[in-house]
Amino acid sequence: MFAGAVPPQLGNLSALRYLDLNGCYGDLRVDDLGWLSNLPYLRYLDMSCVDMSLAANWFHSINSIPSLRVLHLQWSNPTTLEHLQLGSCGGFDIQPLQPALAALTNLQELDLLANDIDGEIYGIVGNDSKCLRKLDLKWNKLTGDIARILGSLRHLEYLTIDNNQITGHLPEMLGNLISLRYLSISSNQISGDISETVENLLGQDLE
Repeated sequence: MFAGAVPPQLGNLSALRYLDLNGCYGDLRVDDLGWLSNLPYLRYLDMSCVDMSLAANWFHSINSIPSLRVLHLQWSNPTTLEHLQLGSCGGFDIQPLQPALAALTNLQELDLLANDIDGEIYGIVGNDSKCLRKLDLKWNKLTGDIARILGSLRHLEYLTIDNNQITGHLPEMLGNLISLRYLSISSNQISGDISETVENLLGQDLE
């Protein structure tokens, strides 16, 4: 039942390997997560329900922990981030990535190219991605049906998923993405005819 600000002095515990600050039974907040970079051996971090809305540096701080393997950020409210570029960062485990991305409800641009991410693409592009305008996931190992990932991306302007393992047929719903300006889906296992609705879309200066 702890409440108040998470003390940055936790960063002095340089040998820490497990840190659970789950705030679901209290009222915890964190304004700055820079102290996480002082915990090089940390493997497990749970900050579920901690208010992170003012911690603009949260993803950079978390990504600076070389030993981190498990991350829980459910209901953590880091909602201010709009642009996130993490291309060629050396690889991500999709399981801790999912709750982190789901918390970014204002995210408009997401770049995760060339990170060797292995898993279901819907784990990255789910129902919480409605604001996305640019999505770059090329050169990973993502699987899944392309028809499933397009339903919630109605404002998408730029989509590239080249060199993954995406399957399925090019869906007619692609023609409903009226803001789409750039589409690249090569080197996957996507098949099917280009429907009339997609042909109409291709007539709108689509590259």
